[in-house]
Amino acid sequence: MEKLFVYNFNGTIYETHEAFDTTYRQMKAECLANNEPFTRQTIIGDEIIDEVYRNGCWIRECDKWW
Repeated sequence: MEKLFVYNFNGTIYETHEAFDTTYRQMKAECLANNEPFTRQTIIGDEIIDEVYRNGCWIRECDKWW
């Protein structure tokens, strides 16, 4: 089953089926350079996984470090 990644780069939405394509890498680098937040949803069939980027990796939002 194909995955859909929906990224939110500080309010700019980007959708792709490829997890780490060139556009993703550019937008991520800009957010990191400007200390701006970004998140993603991974959609697999009917399942939607909310994720945040922390310490260099994507983690489920429910697993956030407080």
